[in-house]
Amino acid sequence: MAALLYFVTAAFCVAIASRSVVRISRAAAVVLLLLPLAFTGKALLTNRVYAPIDLPYMVEPLRSLAPQYGVGEMHNGMVSDVYALNIPWKYAVRLAYSRGEWALWSPFNYAGEILAASAQPTPYEPLFLVSLLLPMATSLTFLAAATFFLAGLLMFVFLRDLEFGEIASLTGAIAWSYATFNVFWLEYVITSTTIWFPLVLLGVRRVIRERSWGAAGLLTFAFVMMLLNGHPESALHMVTAGLVWALVEFRLVRGRGFLRASLLGTGAGVAALLLTAIYMLPILEALPQTSEHAHRETMYAHVRKSAPLPKAFEHLIWNFVPFRYGDPSVAGQWREMPFEFAGSAYCG
Repeated sequence: MAALLYFVTAAFCVAIASRSVVRISRAAAVVLLLLPLAFTGKALLTNRVYAPIDLPYMVEPLRSLAPQYGVGEMHNGMVSDVYALNIPWKYAVRLAYSRGEWALWSPFNYAGEILAASAQPTPYEPLFLVSLLLPMATSLTFLAAATFFLAGLLMFVFLRDLEFGEIASLTGAIAWSYATFNVFWLEYVITSTTIWFPLVLLGVRRVIRERSWGAAGLLTFAFVMMLLNGHPESALHMVTAGLVWALVEFRLVRGRGFLRASLLGTGAGVAALLLTAIYMLPILEALPQTSEHAHRETMYAHVRKSAPLPKAFEHLIWNFVPFRYGDPSVAGQWREMPFEFAGSAYCG
């Protein structure tokens, strides 16, 4: 059932993209449809679960039940947040909807906690809503496959708009889908947010070059999907990079239509915020009330964050060569880094 829903959903997306953005040949469409199967194929085609559901069985009270459910050695202990946070959030939203309620409050953590206003449960994101047609377990496989697919599709249409050939565009789509960053953060909400980056760039490009309402609509759609996927920090990074891209595009067109393009682009951003207000406003209200906000305001803001140049250079190398100090997922390969962990550039 998950496989059927995936192929129907993916085929629909290809048809819409081919009709509304750039033409996609049948051969390219087939490649894009099959792209996620390199990672999710076994789980998708056998109706199994592509998620770190083995991790809860590493400790009691489930550890003693692991053999009964065929759970062996741990696959990847680094993605513990997915099973401890992201999957329970999705289930809490699903349960709220099944009761005919808005997904505003989760009663399952301590005395309860906010749900929609914490951003990452993504209760209004279209792919998540489609996944509700499936049982909870296999819905995770569908979402993983659909996320890989969208990453490839969106990069493909962006590169085609840049007038690359189909083979080159498919190569770029594969590289973007299989990037270490996107693969690692797949079932968090980071990847599901950042995969929309190529469409943001495409929307910016068309707004500046075409200065049409259709281009503004495309950019608005990209912004809406970017916001609904639940990671405002990544959305901020993408908008910032989009502004840099806009400056490059304006230079390439020698500033023609600057005022109209700027108004259309700004209007797209305002329209996206209005369309997602039911989602964004509760988040903005909740943020100042969190312990995280208090910590950043009272402590982190006053901590020295700069580093000596040699140490900063080591960090930079590590970001571009992720396994410079070994593969942390393989026992005995990880070597101690010559510096404390600091914020990552996430280059992958």
